[in-house]
Amino acid sequence: RWVSQLASMRPEHLLKHAAIFNNQPGVCAACAHRLGKPGQLGADCMRDMVKLNMMTVNVTCACLDRILAREAHVDLLVVDAEGFDDQVLLQYPHARLPASTIVYESTHLSREVRIHTASVLSSLGYTCGKGSASDCSKTNEHVVWFRNNGTK
Repeated sequence: RWVSQLASMRPEHLLKHAAIFNNQPGVCAACAHRLGKPGQLGADCMRDMVKLNMMTVNVTCACLDRILAREAHVDLLVVDAEGFDDQVLLQYPHARLPASTIVYESTHLSREVRIHTASVLSSLGYTCGKGSASDCSKTNEHVVWFRNNGTK
């Protein structure tokens, strides 16, 4: 059921998940059996499942500044924007409302973007939870940064 929760601004990002469903003869056979059509679905019946079920949905957008306008303090900022995490982090009002801890997903960010993001966060007074900023720029997963205030 998780596949119905995939979302991205980029269709090519969604299509990367399609490989999970390639060559699933057991799944296709089980599905055919449940549908009362044993042997009628090919071993690659799910090959185009993601592509055939992609849809465009209009969503309401809001500027991060507007959302945070009434906030006095942010303890934890978690960003998971499917490849746009750096853009959210760069738009965040760090000077006015520094978050105590920042967590973001770097999985879909290029090496260059990870390095730039680490550099920006370091310059804003954050320390990488994995060690140095260089260590954080090398990781391809969720990254944790702590505001330098003497505690982690």
